[in-house]
Amino acid sequence: MQLKGDVHHPGDLRVGLAQVLQLGFFGGLMLSFVGKSFLPEQVANTMTSNPMMTYGTLFGMNIAAGKLINTGAFEVTYAAAPGAAPEPCWSKLETGRFPSLEELKANVASAAAASPRPGLSGAADAAPVGGDDDPLRDEL
Repeated sequence: MQLKGDVHHPGDLRVGLAQVLQLGFFGGLMLSFVGKSFLPEQVANTMTSNPMMTYGTLFGMNIAAGKLINTGAFEVTYAAAPGAAPEPCWSKLETGRFPSLEELKANVASAAAASPRPGLSGAADAAPVGGDDDPLRDEL
């Protein structure tokens, strides 16, 4: 059994908004430290007289950018062979929670039992993953 991790893309719009917020965050930090002379006098005075508001706004932009790209995805699929269509075992995006270890083991075993494995025939095709004689039983 092979495990593979991947990144769940949050969507182009969310990534674009996060990049704009990050640009605003880093640009605002640069302006607040070394570039106030490039700003209109009233804006520079406001930033100087209200540093907590300035930095609070900038760090709020940074937090919002992080929240936009964090999907919280935990998706588990089972493919009987490389290139085979994967069977979904668990989706945190659909359920809104992480599975217990027992739930995950049962779902993977169920998907493995339902998927024919190339090169095997007869009873071996239906052998569940995680049985008493499975060497990977404790690793699921």
